This record gives sequence, structure tokens and C-alpha cells, in this order.
Amino acid sequence: MFNSKASKGKKFIDQQVIKLADGEILFREGDLSREMYIVQKGAVEVFKRVEGQTMILSRIDRGSMVGEMSLLESLPRSASAQAVGETTLLMFDPGSFLLKIRRDPTFAFELMKQLSGRIRQTNEKLITLMAAEQFSKNALQEITESSL
Repeated sequence: MFNSKASKGKKFIDQQVIKLADGEILFREGDLSREMYIVQKGAVEVFKRVEGQTMILSRIDRGSMVGEMSLLESLPRSASAQAVGETTLLMFDPGSFLLKIRRDPTFAFELMKQLSGRIRQTNEKLITLMAAEQFSKNALQEITESSL
């Protein structure tokens, strides 16, 4: 969460506040925009369309960031994001992001903590999927062998 002691009480002078209505799109997969956002109020749902189906990748709640991949990598958006409820966001473009880090180095640490947590969650999901796949393969093999 971006609530470090070093940044408490400081104003976000160089950032823009964005307000979205429920269901309003923040960005779409493939967009070339490079802004990152911190959720101040409400939430943002990150999703991807795969074979005509919508897959929800994550829900970003108050105090967490969204859009950081495009800002850090200068690549198109890898997923879409939309507001869940009335949502207020703090927007950082590449310049304001670097300025914020220079003024408040703890901001970078908070960013890294969130990124690390997301990697940990992704690893856990991947392990669960791999275990389920292995279980399915073993079950199929047992069925095949017992029917011979």
C-alpha cells in the first residue's frame, strides 16, 4: 500500500486525479498509453479477453497500483482495466513517476513490495494449476491402464 510515513501529509502536486464511474474503462489491452495509477477510492478490475471469454486477472483495491507494466516497460497494455464502483485514481506519467521517486524514495520501495507480492501470488496460482494438470494426467493414465 502506498501509505508510507515519508509520504504522509505530502501533496501529490505533479499527479493528476482521475475519476471513473462504475464499469468505465481505464485502458484497453493493446493501448500504447504509459500511465500508472494508484487507486485512491473504489477498485479497478484487470481483465483479458481469451477466445471470446472475459478472464478476470485481478482486482486492484485502494492503495494499490495498476498500469505499472506499461509505464516501466514502455510496451502496449497487456490487459484491460475498468472501474468497480465509483473510483478515484492518482495518475503518474513517466515524468511524474520519476519525480515522485526522487522526492520520496520510499515510493519506489512500496512499488517493489507490490510487484514482489504479485509475483508471489502468480507463482502460487501457477503451482496450483500445474498440480491440477499433473493430477489430471495421473488420473487419465490410471483410467487408461485399468481399462486395458
